[in-house]
Amino acid sequence: MDGDMDTVRMALVVVVVLMLSAVPARAEDHYYQKIDLHLSDEMKFQPVDIHMSFEKPCAGKDEKRHSIRVLYNGREIESQIYDIRFKGTDDIGSCNVVFLYQGDGEYLVRYGEEMETVTYPDHVEVTDSYYAIEPLPGYAAKLNYYGIWENGNILFGICQEGNIFHVEMGNKVIKVREGADSFKMSNWAQTFSFALFHSDGTETGSDEQLVGKKILVDGNLMARVALDTASRDGKLETKATYTYYYSPVNEKRVFVRVQHEARESWKGNTTYAYIAFIKSKSRTINELNMGNIFPYTHFNGEMGVEEYAIDTNPESKEFQWIIPSTDNVRLGNPAWISVDNRKDAYAFIFSKGGLTVSAGVREEVGIPGLEVDGGGVSLGEHGSIGRGTRYDGVVELFIGEYEHMEREVNAFSSFMPFRNGFELGEVEREREKHNLTVRVHLRHTIPFSSYLSTLTGLPIPFIEIELWNDHLVAQDAVNFRTASFEIPEGSYVVKAYRHGIRGKTFIGVQSLDFKEDATLHLFCTFQGELHVAAPEGSTILILKDKHIVARESMNALEISIPLPALATYTVQVLYRGFLMEEESFFLPFSRSLSFDFDVHEFRVVMKDTLGMAVGVNLTLLMTSDDM
Repeated sequence: MDGDMDTVRMALVVVVVLMLSAVPARAEDHYYQKIDLHLSDEMKFQPVDIHMSFEKPCAGKDEKRHSIRVLYNGREIESQIYDIRFKGTDDIGSCNVVFLYQGDGEYLVRYGEEMETVTYPDHVEVTDSYYAIEPLPGYAAKLNYYGIWENGNILFGICQEGNIFHVEMGNKVIKVREGADSFKMSNWAQTFSFALFHSDGTETGSDEQLVGKKILVDGNLMARVALDTASRDGKLETKATYTYYYSPVNEKRVFVRVQHEARESWKGNTTYAYIAFIKSKSRTINELNMGNIFPYTHFNGEMGVEEYAIDTNPESKEFQWIIPSTDNVRLGNPAWISVDNRKDAYAFIFSKGGLTVSAGVREEVGIPGLEVDGGGVSLGEHGSIGRGTRYDGVVELFIGEYEHMEREVNAFSSFMPFRNGFELGEVEREREKHNLTVRVHLRHTIPFSSYLSTLTGLPIPFIEIELWNDHLVAQDAVNFRTASFEIPEGSYVVKAYRHGIRGKTFIGVQSLDFKEDATLHLFCTFQGELHVAAPEGSTILILKDKHIVARESMNALEISIPLPALATYTVQVLYRGFLMEEESFFLPFSRSLSFDFDVHEFRVVMKDTLGMAVGVNLTLLMTSDDM
């Protein structure tokens, strides 16, 4: 009998085992793929952008909700995915995975059947923006550009079309000063061109008109945009894709996949890329104080690294050639060139060498109160140029320390097998723009007062109009009570400022929903002061007609906010994303508001399953539906 029972028990065990083996793995089970990435620790924070395919089930709906995570030595690190290809419903077959190199170690991509919402900080943002300013009559800057932002600061403006002081700007990049929170002209530090130019006495460039554009990727670690520009005669065309990866250190990189096309042959100079020199100084108009000219250019020539001195204060209107194109000076391999002061550097690294180097400077404007010097270092060819594709490759725009150039050049080639996303992207047509005229009332200004101020060096008062939609969009001085703009449709806040002996005062504000040609009548008063007391760390928003007209952070117990007087506003007090207080008020000349609420410390202690301290670095994020 006992033997029969043992047989029954054994049969039951076998049946149970067979039943369990037929049950699919639990949804939370994970699969792993290894990335063999063993490079120098000195290359830490270099971007990795690798295409991966998944044989096992990989749950995912989009870039924000999926199962893919990157582990470095067992610790999860920030990552991003894009270019998702599905093999079934909510089942990812392949995608690109982006992360930053942490040093030599084990890199694993974990995925599975359980998807989660991505909660990494969104470090990078790309905006489709417009900026215009005319600091002097006839000297205007009007640009459509993609703004590249990192942690709340703008780094680059990638120009789609427009011009600065009659210089066309398609497929050019403006580097903004470190720490800048707006794209205004006085924040511009350096300009780089990736347009195609042909010169045989007269110059033609693919920077003259926009064919198409598109934001391809806007993620937490990486942003990518595509541009297609051409010359007005259609004989030159440049297609380019710009990729920016988040960098937690001061070194910044933009990778440009560029393709230049010529539809006829010629003899003369051809430029594929250049680093511009521009330095502008004005005693009276702050917006004209921009740029810098570094004293040296270094590059890897055919016989090694070469150095040339640059005149940082040219006084001749004639071009002073530092390296004439006829000297046939060429880049060697690896191909790189920098403009620097032997410490800080702006540099290009090319995937292809053999390009001709030329450089020169001159004084562009020299009048009392305004001096503008310009020039540049150009890379291209000289001689007989055939039709067809003239250049097709990847260029890295590197901004960092000159002493790190060798390391950066090595990283450019070493990481190229782990950067699979530099294909040219499809583009779309641009948005239509309309004319806006702002007519100022109750205040007046001397016609062309900003121009007279520059010529005489005297602080002659004038009124300036600014347009905002989250960021500064356009500026224009008022002449004969009006200021004119050409802008895309959208919601804007129009601000009026008076520039005088006592500085800049805020005298008028009005919101506008703009869809077609329009005239806005802006009634001005005088500047008032709102004094706000609130807990440190709060954010103060001032709204008028439901549009934000001012935003300030409480870095002290009390702050003052300048606003146009004799108007009604709404103040909102935010703390860590929560709306704590809201109140409407009328501002006569000066007013004080005080807000107070309790703030408590919140402490989280993380332990493993054994009750021990966690032995890896963790990032804790807290969210709330009330934020």
